[in-house]
Amino acid sequence: MAFDFAVGWMHKFVMNTDSMPTNGMRHLPACLTKSAVYEIYKEEMTGKNRPFLAKSTFLYNMWKEQFPDVVIPKVCKIATCNHNNMCCLFTE
Repeated sequence: MAFDFAVGWMHKFVMNTDSMPTNGMRHLPACLTKSAVYEIYKEEMTGKNRPFLAKSTFLYNMWKEQFPDVVIPKVCKIATCNHNNMCCLFTE
């Protein structure tokens, strides 16, 4: 059940990501880390009184298996915000 909640949450979280036209990869803002995404997920699940996955299961099973096309680039070249108002700063 927690796995299904995590997959549903991640679908919503990445819904408005930028898709790269050349390879179909979906990019989250470069200012995020996978650990930060997990912490956001965990806080939301806790707030809704729902079970949540362990960090290792979330990152290495659920994300890797269900969302291999979702990546966090190392550098953000322009300012972008996703649906959760998480923004990247301009980089030179």
